[in-house]
Amino acid sequence: MDTFFFGHDHKVWNTTSGCSRSRAKHPGKMSMNLQSTEKRVSGFNMHVSVIILARHGPVWVIQAVRSALGQTLSDLEVIVVTAGEDQTTRKALQAVQDVRLAVLELASSLTAAQALNTGVQQAHGKWVALLDDRDLWMPDKLAKQLTWNRTPYADIVSSRLVHRTAQGDEVWPWRLYEGGDLLGDYLFDRKGLGSGEAILQWSTLLIRRSVLLVQPWPAVPRYPEWDWLLEAVEVHGRSITMHPDPLCVWRVSDTSWASVEDAWTWLNYRRTLLSRAAQSGFVVLQIAPLYDTSRSSGTFWQLCQQLQQVRTRGSRWLQFLMMWFLPQESRQRLRDHMPFFKMA
Repeated sequence: MDTFFFGHDHKVWNTTSGCSRSRAKHPGKMSMNLQSTEKRVSGFNMHVSVIILARHGPVWVIQAVRSALGQTLSDLEVIVVTAGEDQTTRKALQAVQDVRLAVLELASSLTAAQALNTGVQQAHGKWVALLDDRDLWMPDKLAKQLTWNRTPYADIVSSRLVHRTAQGDEVWPWRLYEGGDLLGDYLFDRKGLGSGEAILQWSTLLIRRSVLLVQPWPAVPRYPEWDWLLEAVEVHGRSITMHPDPLCVWRVSDTSWASVEDAWTWLNYRRTLLSRAAQSGFVVLQIAPLYDTSRSSGTFWQLCQQLQQVRTRGSRWLQFLMMWFLPQESRQRLRDHMPFFKMA
């Protein structure tokens, strides 16, 4: 889990007025100098709080902020949660002259989950939109999601995205989530080898603030989106809808992986929310690739035993054998040139 290093106090300042307010030890009581409007969007009285965690430096953060402020939906506030000691990012944000932008400087050592939850507590919006500081939004992202979310009226709105790497762009996911399906089956019971078959990504999420207040973001070391979404849908009965257009650019700038230990820990923690098919899919598509550099026979049989325990079907065994014995480059070629292996 990424950690924000702050002291005990925290401060909020608005980029146009230059004023700041400090509070000690009581972030829930802090006020923010943000524009509050009562505009109407598509016949609904909407107000969105965009929350950006500043984690990757001022260049990335400023691009994300401008992407949020450039929305066709003007009835919003943008809250950047940042480290109080990060003077470079602070200076860059001060140059953005927009009354809708405020910076929440936290002054204690907080995890990313705690930083996000603090931002949610200070937000004014009816909805909270999450934006990773490395990602970008299409200009009409929020307006389209709010207009789309009419019937049925969902608690969480996502969308397709543009998956951007050094190799090029691709629209993900190929298959949208439909409310009648188990969420775990959608995420993990994939038919092919491609990660883009099914996804609900951080920067696509638009969530009712009331939902986030009741169910704060989890302090798990890996898979926080999946963890929060699974609990929201399968435990609390929340609903999700997905806009079919790609409304976000997911800029994949690194290849960070979960550790094998973190992956097993998360699976064992959430087994009760996952069907057998979802559990076997997680083992094959999320855990098995983590052994790319240490594929011992003992590990192979350990994974086989796990798959046997959840009564894995034949097609999943085929997936597993391809994931285990084919090098990553060969799997990529299969996905690129043979649609069956991309998504059967």
